[in-house]
Amino acid sequence: MKKLSITLILLIALASMMTFSSCQKTDIKKIQFYEYVFGTETTRQMPLNATLYGKDSQTLNKAKAEIIYTLKGMNTELNTVDENSVIYEFNQYGTNQDEPFDPKKRFYVSEHVYHMLTTAKNLYENDSGNIDGLEFNANEYFNPAIYPLMELWKLDSLSLRDDDLDNDNERDSVPTTEQITDTLPIIDFKLVKFGKDTDDKYYITKDQRDVKIDFGGQAKGYGTDLAVEICKKYNLSAAIINISGNVYVYKSKPISNEQVTKWTVGIDMPIESKDKFCALKLDDISIVTSGDYNRFFIYDGTKYAHILNPKTGYPLNIIRNHQTPEGENPDKYYEEGLISVTIINKNSELADIYAKIVMLLGMENGVKYMIQNNLSGVLISNDMRYAAVGELEQMDINGANGYKEYEPYVDNNGVEYSF
Repeated sequence: MKKLSITLILLIALASMMTFSSCQKTDIKKIQFYEYVFGTETTRQMPLNATLYGKDSQTLNKAKAEIIYTLKGMNTELNTVDENSVIYEFNQYGTNQDEPFDPKKRFYVSEHVYHMLTTAKNLYENDSGNIDGLEFNANEYFNPAIYPLMELWKLDSLSLRDDDLDNDNERDSVPTTEQITDTLPIIDFKLVKFGKDTDDKYYITKDQRDVKIDFGGQAKGYGTDLAVEICKKYNLSAAIINISGNVYVYKSKPISNEQVTKWTVGIDMPIESKDKFCALKLDDISIVTSGDYNRFFIYDGTKYAHILNPKTGYPLNIIRNHQTPEGENPDKYYEEGLISVTIINKNSELADIYAKIVMLLGMENGVKYMIQNNLSGVLISNDMRYAAVGELEQMDINGANGYKEYEPYVDNNGVEYSF
């Protein structure tokens, strides 16, 4: 199973730099570790793969321990399948129609849940998603209340386990149009309420029984940001934080006591390949890729990605013909749709969210959205086009030039978005 969409190219590109580095004495120490921090052993687990740099081994180990403790603590609270999780309890409340339901019942949560709900709400209500040619605010594409749709499509953590992620994973059915139509009214973020009570405890409530939430669209990014804050707390020299493909390169790469250089980060090809689509020189920033090629299932020869559209109720790039005769597959895969979006941003949580919004917007509107919101990144479509948006320091290195097989996107004004 593919778990990472971004690869760190850990090598020194120039021979002169190698010569220079070899004659320098350095007191910089580092520790590397790999630990599962999100998910459960019986469903899907997401690893933290990190390297921390500093001058004191004891400090490095303290930072490591705090990062793991913090992220595992988040997982305990956010997990949608763990019966001990407050989010599981929230989601299940009211689903038994024989039991009374009180929309004012409060579920007390940590500052982490409160933060993520606040982030989502602020974006949901922000007019930065109003772009020409779109009839609604594009920010509404990110909706934590999407979980009932995930369950309907069996794309939730309980249904979509690690052993279900193979490319030959076949399903024998998909939800009907009627089932989707019936589910859409509760995919409404406004039905989720949250706040602080008089003693400053955070809580959430829901207005209807069937409302359920999921933080899978932002938890990895937020967890990455938390790990970086811990690196700052311990004044580390540098770090690479990688939570199942959400990467943060903290500060610059140390090559001696006095010298640093930018990290070289490779973006994977959206198809099986040992080469990379491109390589970027980055430091002190997050790089997040979202795609339809990592987690999906197949039904009747059509690929259904794990990214769902909360406005239509269908997976990314799926177009349904409602007049299809019974017994035939009503769904067609949109061959011009985006299959990979990489967002580069100081805030990894927002990069996580933006990547999913742009995926659902498609190439034309996705580029408009990125320009309007001053975002940088790389978009790749299924019909062999790509767009490089914003200021990107790209370099061809070790086969990281798969983009040359693709055509640069040109907008309606004749502007070409290429490296």
